Amino acid sequence: MQIQPTPPNTQPAGSPGGRGSPLLPPPAPVTPGTPVVITPGREAIAAWQTGQVLAALVMRENSGGLALRIGDATVRPETPIQNLQVGQQVRLQVVERGDRVVLQLLQGSADIRSAALRTALPNQGPMGPLLSNLNALFQPTQTAAAIRGELPPQLVQMAQNVVNNLPTQSQLATPEGLREAIRNAGVLLESRLAQAANHGERPQLSQDLKAGLMQLLYTQVATQQAMGQSRADNSAMQALFRQLISLPPSSQPATATATATPPPATGTAGAPPTPLQGALAARAALGMPPLTPSALTPPLKGMQPQPQPPTAVSERAAMTPRMVLGEMIQQTTAALSRIQLHQLASLPTDEGPRQQLNLELPMRLGDGIHLLHMQIEREPDDPRQPERPPYFTVRLAFDPGDAIGPLRITVTLIGEHVSTVFWAEREEGARQLRERMGELREQLEAAGVKVGRVACHEGLPPEPTERSEKPQLVDEEA
Repeated sequence: MQIQPTPPNTQPAGSPGGRGSPLLPPPAPVTPGTPVVITPGREAIAAWQTGQVLAALVMRENSGGLALRIGDATVRPETPIQNLQVGQQVRLQVVERGDRVVLQLLQGSADIRSAALRTALPNQGPMGPLLSNLNALFQPTQTAAAIRGELPPQLVQMAQNVVNNLPTQSQLATPEGLREAIRNAGVLLESRLAQAANHGERPQLSQDLKAGLMQLLYTQVATQQAMGQSRADNSAMQALFRQLISLPPSSQPATATATATPPPATGTAGAPPTPLQGALAARAALGMPPLTPSALTPPLKGMQPQPQPPTAVSERAAMTPRMVLGEMIQQTTAALSRIQLHQLASLPTDEGPRQQLNLELPMRLGDGIHLLHMQIEREPDDPRQPERPPYFTVRLAFDPGDAIGPLRITVTLIGEHVSTVFWAEREEGARQLRERMGELREQLEAAGVKVGRVACHEGLPPEPTERSEKPQLVDEEA
């Protein structure tokens, strides 16, 4: 049997991640490639199927060499295994069977997630500033018209596409519009690409936010280069372009049954750079300032949605077109980093089987842009309770920017029963919402929904805890 290395720019779909013992040091980078010989005729090995993913434990033999324990079989290499530690758990995929069995060593999803986080965390920032500034470009003002007139038509068109594709409040008010908005929020881009490829179809991504921002980023940097950079910087632009079309995998929605493909590793030897790394390299090559860390808490796994007030538009009356472009590139890179963090937060882990989708929905409300932070979570089915209905929890955070103030909403769906709890940070907001709780209940019942609880509280919601085996519709007092 042979172990073959995974090609540097590929990651097998649906590969599960391994976890090492917490008592051991972090796993070393895995760079396999040596042949492994096993005793033929073992039933466990004969049962392996091509494409099957196997869990293996690195162990030390009495001779002092390393071996891989796969089920009841011990795989012994002809040459020493490099860069593996005793006790480390790895994943291998069967790629060939017959007279010889060839395994391919997969990188653990936990390591991949950590590497991607290290790249995205320092660069993330709120999407509000970028989207508000893009939206302001198309307002009927002299400043907006002057800036549009000095920017290349292709860049203006890319910016307008991003703004026009943002959903409106009326679109989000319908089930079909909300479903389409979630689909195009950017966190499902790579999942949609993979699904289209599997079915031999052309992906429909013209309204996807992440795809639009990646196209916009490339056009922005290309325009910045054309405004005064030398041809020596063309290599950086070409590298950026290659990274923009090498998309990291995304998560599946909370209701999907397929396991998401983890993003490719970043910042490790032999791993391809991500689009964000390419963008950062291009920024440095073009002499642009480094990104400024955002005060907005990054959307990491396990964190609750955050309300974000509407963002004021940058004062651009005294800004040159080059200054405007520099600001746009920084904000676009920060927005893409934040979308990537949402994708990472939505990936499944070995710590629990719950399915979760994290995203931010920008929407056009009046003349401005507002952000709705969403977290959709589905409780796993319990084989001990086969009759238990599906259990969903949706957490929302929104700040309308008026007297009501920041809001957090928890919607619980158990079967056909719905409960909704509002949390308003301000006393005035809580008062106004309490006055309308009866109206909300009537609207839900008129829509045919079985309403369990509708309530409003002042302050911040408690941190969610592990739920009991038997979920309850009401677990809070008014």
